[in-house]
Amino acid sequence: MKKLLLIVFMLPILAFGQQQLSHEKQMFTNNEGRLFINKSLPIYLKVSSTPESNSEKELLKSKTSPQNSNPLYFNNEGLNYFYSPWAVDTVSKKVVFPKQYIKFEIYADSKPPRTSIHNNTTAYDKGDTLFFGKDLKLSFKSEDKVSGVSKTYYSIDGEEFKEYKEQLTFGEEKSYIIKFYTVDNVGNVEEVQKIEFTIDSSKPLTNLNIIGDHIDNIISGRASIALIPQDAFSGASKTFYVIDNNEKTVYSQAIKAIKLREGKHTLNYFTEDEVENREDEKKFIFYVDKSPPLVIDEIIGDVFFSNGKEFSSGRTQLQLTAIDNRAGVKSIYYSLDNKNYSLYEKPFFLPQKQGNVFIDFYADDKVNNSTKDDDRNNSRNNKYFQSFVDLTAPILNYNIYGEKFFFNNTLYISPETKIELTAKDAESGIQKISYTIDKENEKDYLNKLSIKEDGEHIINYYGYDNVNNSAQNEIKFTVDGTAPEIISQFNMASISKKKIGVIEYDVYPKHFILYLSAIDNMVGSSLIYYSINDKPERVYTTPIQNLESKQTYDIKIRAFDYMGNSTNSQIKFYVQE
Repeated sequence: MKKLLLIVFMLPILAFGQQQLSHEKQMFTNNEGRLFINKSLPIYLKVSSTPESNSEKELLKSKTSPQNSNPLYFNNEGLNYFYSPWAVDTVSKKVVFPKQYIKFEIYADSKPPRTSIHNNTTAYDKGDTLFFGKDLKLSFKSEDKVSGVSKTYYSIDGEEFKEYKEQLTFGEEKSYIIKFYTVDNVGNVEEVQKIEFTIDSSKPLTNLNIIGDHIDNIISGRASIALIPQDAFSGASKTFYVIDNNEKTVYSQAIKAIKLREGKHTLNYFTEDEVENREDEKKFIFYVDKSPPLVIDEIIGDVFFSNGKEFSSGRTQLQLTAIDNRAGVKSIYYSLDNKNYSLYEKPFFLPQKQGNVFIDFYADDKVNNSTKDDDRNNSRNNKYFQSFVDLTAPILNYNIYGEKFFFNNTLYISPETKIELTAKDAESGIQKISYTIDKENEKDYLNKLSIKEDGEHIINYYGYDNVNNSAQNEIKFTVDGTAPEIISQFNMASISKKKIGVIEYDVYPKHFILYLSAIDNMVGSSLIYYSINDKPERVYTTPIQNLESKQTYDIKIRAFDYMGNSTNSQIKFYVQE
């Protein structure tokens, strides 16, 4: 699991229970001499002929607006002015030219601060419960856009609110309730926020389960190894495993023995939970047995050869012996002239009949590897007299017509791409081809196939000859019919708005830069084209900049991915001097 060094989150949940401390609304002067006032406070203007704070002062009264002047209230959030026309030189007592107002600045603030929490470890949200791992540290970050932040207060598990001064630490495995809020410099108070979480410091546990044929730690090529994680609190996040010192892999599905070489293997595995508690690594040594027993047939009694065919007398017996070097032999079965199989227990007489005699036999080992299922050795053992048989499965292949792209060991095709399935058989000939798409019901193949739905797909297809020998093949591919997403990004925010006709344009200065990019989640984006004010398209290679000022621009954009999927976008803006 990748550790997040810093996670910022904010859960604005109104608190119930603890009461906020009392905070007075007030005026405040910062280090730069700026005066701030809580917007809800009344204002009275007084004048004095001397700068001393204790000098005699007279309250200003307005004849034009007596009902709204004492007190007066600010309407604008942020910067407000008191004006005096015109500026007079303090020495000559004459009006300064060019004429200019004297402005007295004061900032009105009615908005409370906003507080967020930062944590040093990975957080995991499980339903309605938030989990953290051990050694959690929390810190608060507050911001206020006008008068600035004064103090942040917090309460843990119902305690009284106290001033936040340093990072909070949590180590005990239990549930916590943290409430917090911030006050700005003019007494605006943020609503109490609440976060509930649980500390999980317990290691997860992984159970190993063998699915399919096995005996002790010997498993067949058809078996799988399942790793089943358990975690008491936050839940298991990822299980990792390493086979035979190969690369560490994230476990997503049962480990199929068919993908492993035959022989001894070592599996190391462990689980991390959602908050990075890690299980102690475990080891499992096992053997993959893919080979069926070797069956040896031996004629006992009279036998002779003529013209390449084998004949036997009525006293001839057939002896079958099976050898298996790993799991051991479980049983041998045989069939005469395609009749039902019988369990082999001792040598048996061949039928006394004229014409063809066909003998079929196979053996199973103790993990159910069978010679009749082993394509490497003609699928079955057999012995025949005066007959010719077809034991060879068809040869399967496929062709792809249309868009295709091979990337990252994955075949990508478009929804219009056609897939043709083919089969050949040199002996009895092809009877039919059938297929399944994504393990749905098997169908007879009649025409070329196309898949419209985006995503990963698997076609399993089967060829049958006229004596029902069969072969199977698989095609894995991903359908990509989704166009890339166009991303346009200016190097700066717009500086204003400009309405021309019924259209309101974002305004940018002449030195702006416009970057274009495209993202495609499957095969990747290939080319981006753009057109400025309906001029001929260009291939996008460098950022767009240095456009003429005092005019509007309409930029049309087209992006393609490597499958030929395309999408369009449009940007309108105005460039000022």
